Amino acid sequence: MSIPSPVPVGKLVTLRCHSEANPAVTSYNWWTENKGHLVLRATGQELVLMATWADKGLYACEATNRSEER
Repeated sequence: MSIPSPVPVGKLVTLRCHSEANPAVTSYNWWTENKGHLVLRATGQELVLMATWADKGLYACEATNRSEER
């Protein structure tokens, strides 16, 4: 994981998640923190957003493969 410099408001931002799991990843989820709770922000290997003040904070990517699915 890399932590880039702060992103200016109004800039297009692309976050990418990568995993080399075996078996291969079947889904990706993007999580962010809101008032002390993790909130599902999006699904997919990439999260693209136009940065606003409301987007500030940490983001986490969760990769799931067949062995973890229920």
